[in-house]
Amino acid sequence: MYDYAGGLEDWANAGEELAGEHGGGRPLLTGLVRDVPTLSLDATVADARSAMGDAAFLLVVDDDRVVLGKVLARSLEQDGIEDDAGVGTLLIEGPTTVRPTEHLPGLLERMQQARTASVVVTSNQGGLIGVLFTEDAARAVADTEHASSHHGGHRRA
Repeated sequence: MYDYAGGLEDWANAGEELAGEHGGGRPLLTGLVRDVPTLSLDATVADARSAMGDAAFLLVVDDDRVVLGKVLARSLEQDGIEDDAGVGTLLIEGPTTVRPTEHLPGLLERMQQARTASVVVTSNQGGLIGVLFTEDAARAVADTEHASSHHGGHRRA
């Protein structure tokens, strides 16, 4: 018999509901933005400007979509940044990441305390799943609390 250790994470990565101590009935993926601008480390600043669009940042990933860092939109506006420079020159390495099994209310509290607008959600191997914005997390927690109050505060087992 084989005990598949990645089951809970795979379930959450697929956007399925996590119950009990893991998700309080709501996956962290509620409100997750999966369509995040990304580039490879060999991209140029010109590539970054093109890929950024209206986003505040883009993520730099490897061929397996493992997150290497992020580039802020405002860093592309600095004087002296040449279009043919490598995107790595603007890279902020090791952005804060969380797993999809994270308990959403606790994560929201930490995000608000840190005054962060977003966190990057990755698999255990560092693969990009998406980005969770604080405002979306707050809305999901409020929706959960509202639904819970309409069901007498009881959760299904």
